[in-house]
Amino acid sequence: MPSLPDYSTDALEKNRDRLEDTLYFALNKLQENAAIAGSLAARTHKGGQEMAAARFEERERESRQHAETLRRVLLGSPHPEEQTSAPSDL
Repeated sequence: MPSLPDYSTDALEKNRDRLEDTLYFALNKLQENAAIAGSLAARTHKGGQEMAAARFEERERESRQHAETLRRVLLGSPHPEEQTSAPSDL
């Protein structure tokens, strides 16, 4: 992943509301992506397409992990990078 530019505290504070709205939007999209991937995984399992199902399961897992990290950041967790063994229902 490319590195992000350093943003000044002033620049972040000036755009706080827009940034927060955008982060909540991203969280919602990650949750939707996880739900869709989970549904597709179940459907492809039923159809006997195990390789496709495994890819959808991986996409679901990654989306849930990113959503959980973002949720922790938005809620002000002191260590958002720490993952629980089983992410909560998003």
